[in-house]
Amino acid sequence: MAASKHRNFFWTLFLCFLPLYNGFYVPGVAPHEFKDGDGIEVKAIKLTSVKAVVPYEYYSIPFCRPAGELHYKSENLGEVMRGDRIVNTPYEVFMKKDETYGDGIEVKAIKLTSVKAVVPYEYYSIPFCRPAGELHYKSENLGEVMRGDRIVNTPYEVFMKKDETCKSLCSATKNPVKSLNTEESEQLQKRIAEDYHVHLLIDNLPVATKYQVPETGEIFYDHGYKLGWTENDKLFVNNHLEILLKYHEPQPNVFRVVGFEVQPKSIASKKYTFTDNGKCSFGDNSDPQEVTQGSNQIAFTYSIRWESSEIP
Repeated sequence: MAASKHRNFFWTLFLCFLPLYNGFYVPGVAPHEFKDGDGIEVKAIKLTSVKAVVPYEYYSIPFCRPAGELHYKSENLGEVMRGDRIVNTPYEVFMKKDETYGDGIEVKAIKLTSVKAVVPYEYYSIPFCRPAGELHYKSENLGEVMRGDRIVNTPYEVFMKKDETCKSLCSATKNPVKSLNTEESEQLQKRIAEDYHVHLLIDNLPVATKYQVPETGEIFYDHGYKLGWTENDKLFVNNHLEILLKYHEPQPNVFRVVGFEVQPKSIASKKYTFTDNGKCSFGDNSDPQEVTQGSNQIAFTYSIRWESSEIP
């Protein structure tokens, strides 16, 4: 009876704090304040899966990489214990940026994890698009070592309060569609089959996927986003991310990122139309991107929408 009361108290307390998820920050790290045009870095953490114990580094998948080196952040005890490796990404995010100024807000990758596998994997263990130049891995602390994290830069371009309808993640390579060889395709297929999740980071705020139960309207969040899914013995990759960034304005022209959500989609590369500056478009009823045996041609893309929030 006593144990049951303790469990009930725990879940009551958990549900009370659940609505605060969007304002969650990595413990021990203070939120940053931004002005119009300031850059906001998008970082990647890892890939995880409920079907595998091992998390993987973000770039263990052939994602697009940022220009220059990958930067892995130094690790603390919590990150070591979770197996995180936080790294920069090629996503570019700016606060209300015009075409002439604005510092970048870096998107970093941490790792890939799965509840079906024990081992986490580095982000670039998957052939994601990489940034131009070298990868920059942050120095590791005990927490990141224990968690298997390798925080590294990515090619996402994010600007404070500037929306993007569709942009190529591989624009740094001058080829918006990434070619995967047989070995890279097999590795991607394996991670999808093991139900791995990808973990990204913006201003030390981890990404989450929002779900709503149709029958009840109940909303819940999942850490990271699903790398892909299996259907009728076929494997599909989520190669387009609809990014929702929430910001709070504590004082005029000063902004904080307080929410980082993503809705992953799968869009066949043949459905895309690209421009010379990396912009893209696709049809509303696009076919999903299947990962087949042998080589594959995959377009990794993303969109960004900013939303004001009262959460400080």
